[in-house]
Amino acid sequence: MSTLNELITLGLQNEYDLEHDSEYKTLFSKPKIYDGKGDLSKRWYVYFSYLDPKTGKLKRLKNIYGKANRFKNKENRYALLSLYRKQLLKLLNEGYNPFNDNTALYQQKKAQISTVNLTESTSHSHMEMANTSNSEANVQTFNNDNLDTDFLEEPSLKIKEAFELAIELKTNVVNQRTLNDYENRCNLFSFEYYCY
Repeated sequence: MSTLNELITLGLQNEYDLEHDSEYKTLFSKPKIYDGKGDLSKRWYVYFSYLDPKTGKLKRLKNIYGKANRFKNKENRYALLSLYRKQLLKLLNEGYNPFNDNTALYQQKKAQISTVNLTESTSHSHMEMANTSNSEANVQTFNNDNLDTDFLEEPSLKIKEAFELAIELKTNVVNQRTLNDYENRCNLFSFEYYCY
């Protein structure tokens, strides 16, 4: 009969073997937030490491800054970086690999998002139709075949007209220097678009 001491040391031996077994390496480290020790003048970011297939060791990858450093208080920076960290961990658990082509994962996520948006928009349309129809005591069903899609086939504005309209709308909102920058960008875009 084995003693308690033998059972404990046997369990530790197995954990030691698993920890140092080359077949049981983690693919990535848990994403962490660098906060510059609370210093708002430093750049804050999320960082992580991933197993490099060439070396077999964890390699630290590019920092993820996002838009967190635009915020001037700690709470907002922590909130946004926490979202980045959660989303990155979710992607890593779903199979994201920075050393491989991830187009299949991207297409899968894009399809999931579009089906969710389509479901939400159709259910919202159902609710609006039901609300308006119930007041008239005439219930209608939502039918995709009845949608008017003519506006999708032919654009109502040409690119140059759209740029001119955008600049006209921004005239009273931004200062003259910014407006000049917008006009230069529009001119550059239209030049590249028509020349190439």
